[in-house]
Amino acid sequence: MGLRGAARIPASRAPFPFRAMALASDAAPQKNPAIL
Repeated sequence: MGLRGAARIPASRAPFPFRAMALASDAAPQKNPAIL
């Protein structure tokens, strides 16, 4: 998913855990591919 997927949802409407997960998937996609 990553930020590109999260960009489809306004940040104000996206839950914080969702945004954090998106940031984590972009920061280290190979360390935890399950959140992709």
